[in-house]
Amino acid sequence: MSNFSKLIDRFDRLFMYYLEKAISTFDKPTRKFYIDTIYGMLKGQSIILSDIAHSLNEKITPKKTIERISRFLSREYDLDFRNGLLSLAISMMPKNELKVFSVDDTDVSKPYGKCFESLGKVRDASSIDGAIGNGYRVSCITALTASSKHPMPIYDVFHSETKPGYLSANAYTFEGIEFVCSRIGKWESVFVFDRGYDDYKVIDFVASHLQYFVIRARKNRKIVVKTRKAGLISEGKRKKGKILIPFTYKGSKLVAKASHLRVRLLDGGEYFAVYCYLGESSEPMTLLTNRPINSKSDVVSVVMNYVSRWKIEEQFRFKKCGFNFEDFRVRSLNRINNLTMCLDAAITIMSCLIEGNSELYKRLISMSKHLKGDDAYIKFYQLLSGIKTLLGHKEMGIKSKQQIEHRKKARQLTLF
Repeated sequence: MSNFSKLIDRFDRLFMYYLEKAISTFDKPTRKFYIDTIYGMLKGQSIILSDIAHSLNEKITPKKTIERISRFLSREYDLDFRNGLLSLAISMMPKNELKVFSVDDTDVSKPYGKCFESLGKVRDASSIDGAIGNGYRVSCITALTASSKHPMPIYDVFHSETKPGYLSANAYTFEGIEFVCSRIGKWESVFVFDRGYDDYKVIDFVASHLQYFVIRARKNRKIVVKTRKAGLISEGKRKKGKILIPFTYKGSKLVAKASHLRVRLLDGGEYFAVYCYLGESSEPMTLLTNRPINSKSDVVSVVMNYVSRWKIEEQFRFKKCGFNFEDFRVRSLNRINNLTMCLDAAITIMSCLIEGNSELYKRLISMSKHLKGDDAYIKFYQLLSGIKTLLGHKEMGIKSKQQIEHRKKARQLTLF
């Protein structure tokens, strides 16, 4: 048991070390809320408030713990914590290379929900026929760590078209990009988009903020060749892929053939198109980018930027499988977004543990009940299993590591 006590103490200290980078300027009640909630999520592996309260196992009743957490979640969306979380993520990203940010949307289904605020209509991906049901759309931006390339969710916002004053999903995407650009220098990052974002508004918005982009082009994207219009893909088929790019995609080793071409879009903007052939496919995957391409290594970098995008999808899956992301019970959009931000912090701390590759991390992996070996392409599932095994030997939460001032007992005056 002493060995578990030492490991638990080491985990608590490392947890506080990373979280302090995001909450160091907060007052004590707010700090306690974030510490307890995020720690409870990792220990209980759930975002349901009752599970978090039982994981903390405080001396007060779980009902009072739930009320305290719910009271803080009802506050206005905490931009200060979101800024602190982004600072933590940036500290784990490359220093002398372009920082990669993946942008995508996901849907959260609440098919039986009736009392949630401003429920919209989304496609239920879990159903066989992809039926339309109640739910929310979530705009997400995810960063990647420097060496292990694990995702760190830095911007997740729930929104619904039924909310009064709703503009569009692009408005939330632009808000997230602007939020990231405000914390990094010019031409320091590359934003990666799937083909659903192939739009002049997105291209102009990222370029106006002096950052790079890599967007998968639509199949019907048109370009200008001399004085005539032509299809982007049909022009690219004339260029055979001469650059071999070996890479790993979802644990499978693949080889792509790539080439590039300078193109001019219908709006007059000039960019590079990278054509990538996978396997025996006769139709290339076409990527538009404003990154300068002067060598083969530049072409490889653009392709690898886009290939890294699948990790944001893996992060969505991990949220739903590891923490029951779709099973939240809070009802207002404000509380849902604040709760999601706490979950983002928990996953970011896990990515920091993986990136640090410390002895504690190796012990947690060895304690996990994983089926795959050490060559697993994403370590979240193994790490979460190890955390569950370790913290299962701990009754209380993390109150012992918090600096809490206890009130002194009043002196009782006596007459004798």
